[in-house]
Parts: sequence; C-alpha cells; structure tokens
Amino acid sequence: MEPLGLSAYRVSLEIGVPQITLSHILRGNRGISPGVAVRLGLYFGVAPQFWLALQADYDLSRISVDAEELQVEKCAALGDRQFTLKPPEKPPLAQAAQAAQAAQAAQAAQRVVLIKFQQPVGKRAG
Repeated sequence: MEPLGLSAYRVSLEIGVPQITLSHILRGNRGISPGVAVRLGLYFGVAPQFWLALQADYDLSRISVDAEELQVEKCAALGDRQFTLKPPEKPPLAQAAQAAQAAQAAQAAQRVVLIKFQQPVGKRAG
C-alpha cells in the first residue's frame, strides 16, 4: 500500500472495514475473510479469489510440519486413482452478480407494470 501512497486507515475507511481489522490482517494476526476479500477485490480491481489465494498460501507457509510426522497415509479405497479438481464454470461471485442483475431487472419490470397500471385512464368517448 505504501508504494501507492495509501495508509491502512484510508483503505479501511474506503472499503468499509474497521481499521483494527485491516491492521491485524497486515500484521499477520488475522486472516483475510471472504467478505474482506470481496471488498479488497473491488477496491484494488482484482478478483476476491486473488486475496483468498494469498491468504491460503500464507497459511500453508506457516505450517512447518513434515508429512511423515503427521503419520497420515493415503486412503486405501482410492488405490492408484488420482483426482484433478476443475474450476467451476463461473466463479460464485459471477453467479451471484448475475442473479442480482436478474432480480434488479425483474423489479424494474414490476415498476413499469405498476406505473402503467396506475396511470389515470382518460375519459371514455361516448
């Protein structure tokens, strides 16, 4: 943040997160929650997944345990099978944004219908 001339106080105000929360994250005393990741993503123009991936990398880097010390063996039921995870077709945030847009469009359509229905009817010729 310093290269951009930003302080923790300013960023916390602009993203709507308490300053103490952001300070704890910066000191490594607190993790980045999904909610904060979304706010940071919107503020800095990057995907929230970027911030969550940084947090996961940081968390894993702090674990200094050798796999042999854990004494955990691979699940025998898997045999030689290995699995590859596929990313979702659309990130959950994109799905939520699409659902929000659809809801807004539906509300706008309802308002138009109400406005047309509530307009006074002109005098009938007769």
